[in-house]
Amino acid sequence: MPLKQAIRLNPEDAYIKALLGLKLQDVGETAEGEKYIEEALTKMSSQTYVFRYAAMFYRRKGSLDKALQLLKDALQATPSSAFLHHQIGLCYRSQVLQ
Repeated sequence: MPLKQAIRLNPEDAYIKALLGLKLQDVGETAEGEKYIEEALTKMSSQTYVFRYAAMFYRRKGSLDKALQLLKDALQATPSSAFLHHQIGLCYRSQVLQ
C-alpha cells in the first residue's frame, strides 16, 4: 500500500497517518486504522485536518461523541468550514437515528 510506504519514508507525518487510518478502515482493518489515527492525534494535536480525518474515522466507527468533540476542536480554528459543519450534521443525524 503506497500510504504505508509513505509512512516508512516519513514516520512523523500526522497527515499521512490519518489518511492511512481512514483507508485501513475502508478495507475492514479498523483496529490497525485506529492505531494510526491515535498516533496522528498525539503528534499534531493542533492541526485541524488531523482532527477532521480522525472525526470521520470515529463517526464511521460509531463513536459519535468522540467524533463530535474532535470536530468542535477543529471548528475553533476554522469556524466557517462547510466540511466541518457537514460532518457535525452527519454525527447528529446518526445520533437521532440511533
